[in-house]
Amino acid sequence: MLAATRLLVAEMQVRKYSYPLHVGVTEAGEGEDGRIRSAAGIGALLSEGIGDTIRVSLSEDPENEIPVAKKLADLYPRGMTAKGMSRITYNAPKSKPSLFRNTAGPLVITDLNSDEDINIDTYKQAGFIIDADKGEIKRTDQASDLIVGNCYPEIISSSVPLALPQNIWQDLAPIENIYPVFNAETFSKCKYISDNLNVIITGPGYHVDDFIQADPEKTLLIYRFEPDKDLYSPHAFLNEISWKNPGLNIILGPVFHESELENLHVKAAGISGIYLLDNRVSGICISNDGNISMQEIKDISFSILQCTGRRITGTIYLSCPTCGRTKFNLRDAVKEVKSVTGHMKGLKIAVMGCIVNGPGEMAGADYGYVGTANGKVHLYRGTEVVMKNVPQEIAASELLKLIKADKGH
Repeated sequence: MLAATRLLVAEMQVRKYSYPLHVGVTEAGEGEDGRIRSAAGIGALLSEGIGDTIRVSLSEDPENEIPVAKKLADLYPRGMTAKGMSRITYNAPKSKPSLFRNTAGPLVITDLNSDEDINIDTYKQAGFIIDADKGEIKRTDQASDLIVGNCYPEIISSSVPLALPQNIWQDLAPIENIYPVFNAETFSKCKYISDNLNVIITGPGYHVDDFIQADPEKTLLIYRFEPDKDLYSPHAFLNEISWKNPGLNIILGPVFHESELENLHVKAAGISGIYLLDNRVSGICISNDGNISMQEIKDISFSILQCTGRRITGTIYLSCPTCGRTKFNLRDAVKEVKSVTGHMKGLKIAVMGCIVNGPGEMAGADYGYVGTANGKVHLYRGTEVVMKNVPQEIAASELLKLIKADKGH
């Protein structure tokens, strides 16, 4: 979507055409995924000044689309890109510090508020499983890769990487999986740093020269900024890094002040989308001082990475918006398919409301659920129809049987 639209705009500029452009993400889905997928794609284009009208397509009641579209439009008011927009030249390095070498994709970092303790509940919200009987803390596919805190932890686990202020790290060293946090100014002056990982927090107003000598093999750089005040500051920062220390892994750290979950979905995805889709950052560290839990923020982070295709930790669902051709309650069908396949990982499943658009969408999906007549569904494996006119009441369970049979279960 991004490449095609940018190519169109470039060709229009060459030919000196000036036509309005309508942008949107089709088959975005429903719920959190639909909002995040739409915001990431549309937001990336709006951030470059591309798009005169937008359409958010959700597999929900049509009136649910308008508030999301308005929030996206408000994020990038018309004409603002000319004030601070510059083409980013920096690309995220291919290698990460050794602690994260086995992580397939950008990192998810949890940033605790200054008054939060680090205890068992912290680890649960960050996505870890607590085995009380064995006294173990276990990592999951959707556990934060690093927790950044500000106090002495009540419990320390070798399964949970913690980054703590440099003075606390010094007191606790050499405990495994605890690493120091610096701001840019203190890092350049500090004599004691970790031989494994150092986390530097910077943002607008700091000098890149303060950490220009940082070893990329042992450093993560979190760039904190408030989008309401410094929306485009990461652009200039990444460009400066690109010629001063291009090997550093940069973590995008937007700071929000939201109490409504949908607002955070749209803003977090709409702002981070361009950096992830274009491979400009090595991870995200979303902070929020409103009424939204740490677990919800962590879940949003993983959803953003999955919806941008940068890190797949679950099943990807594509579904069309409702229209007059839809032969069943599409939203209920999507929820039913999710309920029976949500435990799976790495699959792409398309749920389409009609036979007109459905078959074409199967080209990019592993499996498909396509409405054909009232209450009837065709099931697909890729572009091949494998079951026809399945009653909707049993279609989701039949789809699960098909997937299990293919996987030898």
